[in-house]
Amino acid sequence: MVLVACFVAQTVIVYADHGDTQTLTPEQTRGRRLWQAKNCQVCHQLYGYGGFLGPDLTNASSRFDREHLAQQLRVGNSQMPAFDFEPNQVDDLWSFLQAMNQTGRGQARLITSDPQNTVTKKIDRVIAQAVDESADTLIKQGFEVYRTGTCTGCHTYFARSPVGAPDLSKRVREMNDEDLTRVLEEGKQPRMPKPDLDEMQRKSVAAFLRFLSMHRESLRENSKPNSASFWSTLPWWEYP
Repeated sequence: MVLVACFVAQTVIVYADHGDTQTLTPEQTRGRRLWQAKNCQVCHQLYGYGGFLGPDLTNASSRFDREHLAQQLRVGNSQMPAFDFEPNQVDDLWSFLQAMNQTGRGQARLITSDPQNTVTKKIDRVIAQAVDESADTLIKQGFEVYRTGTCTGCHTYFARSPVGAPDLSKRVREMNDEDLTRVLEEGKQPRMPKPDLDEMQRKSVAAFLRFLSMHRESLRENSKPNSASFWSTLPWWEYP
């Protein structure tokens, strides 16, 4: 009876909370229609829903700019076809992705007691500080490429991601330099597409991943959230 009562109460709260809605502008609406017409959802996800051949693009506009999007659409890669979009179509799609970025997160968020200081942001700060202290330009460049590129669309730090992407700080320990270079150049079937990286970017990302793996334990320990009651940190009524 208690379980039934809890279920009923939860259902009432969820369906009574309509939340904030965002009306798409005409430009964003055209971008959404373009997304649907070109079947982008077959390979990519929004809010974690869609195909898994490519990364989740819910928060893509926070990781790269319009020119990067235009370049990726124009060139494609081994798994993603090139699209002959007009400049105004790229603008529409970019506006749609910006709207998506403002309305939610593509991956389940890591929980912390301070909503203004998520674990992910804390990890970024800890890693950024360690990278700066290393004074290695190649590692710094690799961290920037990793952080702003499509890597974070699938991978999370120090854990397997919600979409099943491995913990790279552990995985690279099992790979020699040749294997790591091959993955960064060709991707890894069946789920990792060919990265859109030039030779210098591949070298820098490889250097950063080696650094991340070498310092995994200390970085992971320093990025743990402040202690708080486990139950108080749970987002009880949070739904996508």
